Amino acid sequence: MKTLPDDDVEQYRPAPTISSFDNSNVAPRYPHVAVRLSEMDGNPFAILGMCRSAARAAEFSPREIKTFFTEATKGDYAHLIETVMRWFNCE
Repeated sequence: MKTLPDDDVEQYRPAPTISSFDNSNVAPRYPHVAVRLSEMDGNPFAILGMCRSAARAAEFSPREIKTFFTEATKGDYAHLIETVMRWFNCE
């Protein structure tokens, strides 16, 4: 069996799931705005679209929506999920 060098192992780990993040001790920025991540298939574009819809329904300013998108798209999938959980009440 061929083994991977230690520095290549990280890229072969499975993507984190929504349930692997613990935000139980962090209050979201907008606790009154709910986003149902449990119904998503993990598609980051669908997650961003749902967040945009929720933000518009909650009457966020265009600047606040842009701030969210800038932060959410700075990193990888894990960063996206963490950002969503910091901003919204995730179900």
